[in-house]
Amino acid sequence: MREKGEELYELASEWQRNISTQCVAIQAVMRGNLTYNQALDLQNEAVTRGKYYRIRLLAQAYFPDITGRLGEVEEKVEAVSKLRTYHKAAYQTGEASAAAAFLKPFTDANLALSEAMNELKGEIAVRVGSL
Repeated sequence: MREKGEELYELASEWQRNISTQCVAIQAVMRGNLTYNQALDLQNEAVTRGKYYRIRLLAQAYFPDITGRLGEVEEKVEAVSKLRTYHKAAYQTGEASAAAAFLKPFTDANLALSEAMNELKGEIAVRVGSL
């Protein structure tokens, strides 16, 4: 059981790093420092999705008491994803000033996501430490 908890923590950390990399790339697009194609080159969404599914499985199967915290992270991921989608639509229409307006809300949502991820990892660490 401890090994599953350690794997869960490691996967959550990697998931957080992958999401952070994606967010930094999109923030660079919002600032006008990268194109969307350049940002996409920096990302690897398949890895992020794969890690998420494994995290969800481990949480549900071995640590169901943290699924509430995981749900909070999922809500934050969804908020970041929506802003990213809205920004991309503005970017694709050539509305550079409108696209730049997404920077602060996106940054705020990303910070909230990072805090939620840290809380999730903290809860996992406490849970694993009690095994």
